[in-house]
Amino acid sequence: MLTDNYYFANSPMAFEIVKNNYYSDIKSESDYSDKLGYFTELQRNGIVIIPNFLSKFDIQCITNEISDIFLVRDGIYSGNNQSLLYAEDGKCGLEINSNMPYTYNLLVNNVLINSLAQAYHGKKIKLATTVVHLKYGINCRDEANELHIDDWKIRLKAFYLLNDITNENAPLIYYKRSHRDTRWQKNQFYVKWAYPYNCGTPSYLISDLIKKYNFEEFVCIAPKGSVILFDGRGLHTGTLLRKDFRLLLESIYSKESSSFCIS
Repeated sequence: MLTDNYYFANSPMAFEIVKNNYYSDIKSESDYSDKLGYFTELQRNGIVIIPNFLSKFDIQCITNEISDIFLVRDGIYSGNNQSLLYAEDGKCGLEINSNMPYTYNLLVNNVLINSLAQAYHGKKIKLATTVVHLKYGINCRDEANELHIDDWKIRLKAFYLLNDITNENAPLIYYKRSHRDTRWQKNQFYVKWAYPYNCGTPSYLISDLIKKYNFEEFVCIAPKGSVILFDGRGLHTGTLLRKDFRLLLESIYSKESSSFCIS
């Protein structure tokens, strides 16, 4: 009997109970006023790019406040904000908090993105993480360069672009409609829950599934000032940096508090 209980505790049936409980109060707003079509696009494809979100003035103020990210890159940052440096991966991050008042207030009091997040997932969703993310290592590969989903839990992400994203400076690739509730996604969710430290389904098998479900590859090329808002439960991958750098602000919306991290 003990053995039976052990296997049930880690079984797909047990996970369905956990997942259904977690999502029981997640309800999208059917009457959201979507004059610009962003909410409809996010629901349909799992991703939307909002152009010209940041003004030139915004970008200048933000750039001045987050300049310490380059000290993090060089390994000489000594400030009070949390920081992460993955030198082998060629990326680093710096916590955004009230020490950066213009940037922090822009993210925390962001009416459009906050309303889209709560319309998409319901009022239980909150802004859990805000971070400056710099990718600087030319041809450096990391775990984000594998085809993956972030988690079985809510992970809605907003990337505020502070420089132009082209094919050469590590654009995100997202597979439209892969955020939807399919058998493939259910299997991925279960693996993420039962084996959180497992690398998951091999990329070559996921490539076959992309063809099977006819997911559309979307390369997120956009000018600075744009916001890329996407459902992290959908299939996506990072790409290699070929030149220059990629600098952005990253916000993560979730149901629970999130530890400081970078994608």
